Amino acid sequence: MVSSGRYRHGLDMLQGKYSVLTSKGSVTETTDTSSKHMFKNCTIIEVPQRNGRKAHLAVRTGRGDIVFETNGRRSAIYALLEQFAGQQVEEFSWRPYAGSSTPTIECRLYARHEAKISSPDIDRVVLDVETTGLDPENDEILRLSIIDGSGAALLDETYKPGHTTSWPDAQRINRISPASVRTRPPITNDIDRIQTLLDRAREVCVYNADFDLAFLGELGLRMDTSKVRDTMREYGRAFHGRDYIKLTEAAQECSYRYNAHDSLADCRATLVVQTRVDNHRERTAAKINSDDVPTPKSKPKKETPAQARIYTVLTWILLFLCVVLVATCFAAPYMLIIAIPACLVCRACFSHAKDMRERTGLSKPSHKGKHSGPQHTENAPAPAITTEEAEYERRLAIEATQAVRREAELNPPAPSAPIPAVPHVPEHETAVNADLPGFMTRGSKVAKFKGDDGTDFTLYEHAIKYGREEHRLDGVAATVEDGEALQERITLTRVALVGIFALAWQKKKGGEKWLSVMGPDFCWIAKADRKHIGDAMKFAAKINDQARKQ
Repeated sequence: MVSSGRYRHGLDMLQGKYSVLTSKGSVTETTDTSSKHMFKNCTIIEVPQRNGRKAHLAVRTGRGDIVFETNGRRSAIYALLEQFAGQQVEEFSWRPYAGSSTPTIECRLYARHEAKISSPDIDRVVLDVETTGLDPENDEILRLSIIDGSGAALLDETYKPGHTTSWPDAQRINRISPASVRTRPPITNDIDRIQTLLDRAREVCVYNADFDLAFLGELGLRMDTSKVRDTMREYGRAFHGRDYIKLTEAAQECSYRYNAHDSLADCRATLVVQTRVDNHRERTAAKINSDDVPTPKSKPKKETPAQARIYTVLTWILLFLCVVLVATCFAAPYMLIIAIPACLVCRACFSHAKDMRERTGLSKPSHKGKHSGPQHTENAPAPAITTEEAEYERRLAIEATQAVRREAELNPPAPSAPIPAVPHVPEHETAVNADLPGFMTRGSKVAKFKGDDGTDFTLYEHAIKYGREEHRLDGVAATVEDGEALQERITLTRVALVGIFALAWQKKKGGEKWLSVMGPDFCWIAKADRKHIGDAMKFAAKINDQARKQ
């Protein structure tokens, strides 16, 4: 991770690195404070004092020598060593500090984090925070969301800040007001729960990791940063050649639409972007290892809509100059020597400008007006895609749903994963659904999805509806995958039950993407092409979330 100065303190604490300044009077005379010293594999011990005085804290080396001792006065170094009393630290050092008017030393301590979990059991988690501001040392976390690799929420809570009373600038962005968190618990109540999730994860994906992780470090959370993947920097370097790109822009390039500045929605958008980064790396590695595909010496620069607009404006200026030259030819015929080549160049420039606008999506009818970039409408046909893009969409669907299949078919939900309580369903809502059997209560509507083949799904709190057919969410799992993978997952029992063998075989041959919703006694499928793949993934994640709550 590459961190800026304002995030350095929190990131150091996250890794177990601490640095404090203390006066030389807070250490005993036996400690040499005139020069720099560093010791590894030390133990923090208490040194009892006579007459009931407060015990000193000392640093003892592996050989048993006490090399540093601080007295019982209230000081920064005493408070730091008190946290690690009786524990072993990887490294402890101190040196004279010249930036103070009083004799001062700078002490540094590094304690490696030992996870309580013997082996991580979550392949990937994605986290995002909403805060009261941009300064991790002074601002606080208002909301924290953590999801797994399938998009299911492991933690999604709002918290009351400890000392901040108002945050008008941040409130305009994240829409979290002081009144909405007044009755919420502080985040310190969930420290153990958050630490357990971080320890259980093999990989932690964060968009702009320095910002979010610095806030977690200020809370005292610890984590091995080698398993952190900064999705923003990985995506920006892979597709744009820079470190910074907004999450909304990256998600739009992945054909994923969502509600920005909502931590749970941001997590799922980050998961989609990270999946595209993973697929891009796989394709790049395959090209490098293939003898049939030569590696280009230089990658051509990608044209942008802004470049196409600038080129078009310059072409119109050239056209104006050509018109002036042609008009001049009536008074000075010899100017035809210049006017004719200029007109030919202008024609070629107009042709090139038209091609640029088509390549960048500016010349399509649906893109006219103030909006730029690829925008899709419900009735507009999807643009043709290359074989490489089709392969990316296929892998995107498979990668985003592999964890869902493992979670739903092989492993039960983790005991430590939070299971939100099912909210009470008002009487007027059940009255509307009076046509349902007595054992079924829908609850309020959660989401809706319409496939490209005309299929229509409606998700409720306790049930899912497909056309006029309806089932409870107990034992239901949703995935997004291609026809071949769907064919393999449909057992002979389900084929006999729902009669879709021929349809599944057609999907296998077509190689298209499909949303499948499978329960103990039913199997529903809907076509989800590249235009709706993001909506299908989002809808599948919501189905799995609601199924876990049953």
